[in-house]
Amino acid sequence: MRSSSFLRTVIGPVGLVASVIAPAFTGGAFAQITITLDQNPLTVVRPQSGSLVASITGTVSVGTGWAIGGFGVLDQAANGGGDALVVDFSESFLNYISLASPGDDYTGSLFDVTVTASTTPGLYDRDAGNLSEPAQFVYTAFDGPNGSVQTLDYAVNIVAMGAAAPEPGTLALLVLPTVGLLARRPRR
Repeated sequence: MRSSSFLRTVIGPVGLVASVIAPAFTGGAFAQITITLDQNPLTVVRPQSGSLVASITGTVSVGTGWAIGGFGVLDQAANGGGDALVVDFSESFLNYISLASPGDDYTGSLFDVTVTASTTPGLYDRDAGNLSEPAQFVYTAFDGPNGSVQTLDYAVNIVAMGAAAPEPGTLALLVLPTVGLLARRPRR
């Protein structure tokens, strides 16, 4: 069992809180619920100053009679135990969970990741509470009164913004006149 201090938990419409993770399932589908991430890992260019919020987007497909109850997301940390990223659910996903009827699908932002200018570049794919475990989205799939806690692995790749390099055409405009001047120089 993982440390619950690293699990951001939200109470779903059924009222169950996801605080225990079933280790047997790490895919994105359980019976009639499928969660697909649009980009995994999500690549984010670290800002040079301040911070930015990047959204992890995807699709939640829910079969008739099925619903998502309690859900949570684990904070992430770099593989080597570096910085932990703050991960929160997007407002639109929270609205979907609180207002959706069983069987309603959702497409859009699932959760948001805050990246600051001081965030260390690298792949953030580990559970901050237990670096041997992957970062996971946790949810409970309900078919009427029966529920099962499920997980979906995800990752965020933070890259540093490199120095601006001139485009090839600009480089040619700068270099060719110099070459021309050197070629016109009188020979001795």
